[in-house]
Amino acid sequence: MNLIEQLQKLLIALMALLGDEKVKMMLADPRIKLFSGALKCINQNITVEKSLGCAEAVNFIHNSVWGHPIGGYQSTIGLFMALKNDKTFIEVKTPMAGDIVINATSGKNIGHTGYVMANNQIASNSSLNGRFIYNYNLVSWDEYFKIKKGLATHYFRKISP
Repeated sequence: MNLIEQLQKLLIALMALLGDEKVKMMLADPRIKLFSGALKCINQNITVEKSLGCAEAVNFIHNSVWGHPIGGYQSTIGLFMALKNDKTFIEVKTPMAGDIVINATSGKNIGHTGYVMANNQIASNSSLNGRFIYNYNLVSWDEYFKIKKGLATHYFRKISP
């Protein structure tokens, strides 16, 4: 069963459990739309740059869902500033699926960004193979980027189109 078939089966089960209207409201949530967009990109090569393409991947997914990138293109610093200034995003302390996680580059200390997925997993562009993959969870992300590298972790949630 491919991903689309799995999602269709899950949607049917949710509609049966919660009702059509509640599921439609959930699917209209901007955070859920980004999560769905990120889910569709798993194991795909969605960047021009194989390495250091994480901000490009985050922008690619946002563009595929909303028709425009967030900003900052290939820079975690630029993306972080764009997220802070974009009124369709808010910074949150407790991440949920569909939120953007970012540790912006500081000096020569290279940062990273990706999407929070289900079950506290994080998907981001892999410099090893250039694909958007599940490569961290919330704990392993913080252990590496926050604790080992000393970069502040930020989570941003899309709240409007």
